[in-house]
Amino acid sequence: MIHKRNGVECLVFRVANQRDHHIAEACLNVVVLKKDPTPEGDSMRKLHTLNLERSQTPLFVLSWMVIHQITPDSPLYGLTAQDMIDGDIRVLLSLAGHDSVLGQTMHARHIYQADQIKFGYRLKDVLKTVEGSILHLDFDVFHEIEVVN
Repeated sequence: MIHKRNGVECLVFRVANQRDHHIAEACLNVVVLKKDPTPEGDSMRKLHTLNLERSQTPLFVLSWMVIHQITPDSPLYGLTAQDMIDGDIRVLLSLAGHDSVLGQTMHARHIYQADQIKFGYRLKDVLKTVEGSILHLDFDVFHEIEVVN
């Protein structure tokens, strides 16, 4: 989703840990695959790493809201939804961490196509407090979005 957070346009998405185990030292890398013009007038696909507000977490238990501020130095700066579709932009995610029970490194990857990135929407809240203080992740609404007012 792309919407304003604290007055700045941001690309925001959410990842979740569906395992029964905690993921220790989780690291997330997000890159944009984008066509860039060369000085000769050709077009070349390049990978651009996105700066994230937080690219790692010591303990990945429930969900993680991933935020990239679209500032003038962002490869997404100034692009509209149609620009992203016309440019065949893709956002590639790579997550790695250590399964604290199995003692193994886990990896997950996902690719968002340009038409999957919605402007002016945000993700609905998925965390609920149950029994007074226990946080529960509601996977039934994990992919639900709402219009930003």
